[in-house]
Amino acid sequence: MKRFILLFLLLNVSVTAHADDVRMSTSKGDIYLKVHSELAPETAANFLRLVNSGWYDGKQFYRVVPGFVIQAGANRDDIVQPNVPGEYLEQKSPLHRRGAVGLARDTDPNSGNSEFYIALDDIHRLDGRYTVFAYVVEGFDVIDSIAQVELKETYIVYEGQDVAFHQPIEPVVIHSAKVITHDE
Repeated sequence: MKRFILLFLLLNVSVTAHADDVRMSTSKGDIYLKVHSELAPETAANFLRLVNSGWYDGKQFYRVVPGFVIQAGANRDDIVQPNVPGEYLEQKSPLHRRGAVGLARDTDPNSGNSEFYIALDDIHRLDGRYTVFAYVVEGFDVIDSIAQVELKETYIVYEGQDVAFHQPIEPVVIHSAKVITHDE
């Protein structure tokens, strides 16, 4: 009986050890993320909940800032997701290296919910200011391809100021985002 329990625990660990891997299939190719719950437990849990619910399926990378970030997951014209408390103060630097995935937010540090960004370069000035919860592990060519799309300038008024959004002319769509195991 002890052997059976030990075997079950070992098998369970091997199945769940990769439960936080996510494959985002986009119109430019696949991006693989490793979600690090130990960095930001609430943010990671929220992201995985959204992935499992299909929230990101059909969403666009609507903001592209070459040399900085690509951003997706906007809830405009959708159901508004609950906010997640900022978890960046407890995080040890440097976190914002190329491929870091962070929770986008407005000026309120606790306003992040469904939007995320992927760092295109090391941007350590965001360390201690934005929550990192995952890293790209494969698909750097895809994020680079997204960063090179033709853009148009659009502006929104936020808190009385015009904010520029570098929006792709041809939409870059997340066809699906799925939690995967290494067998997939």
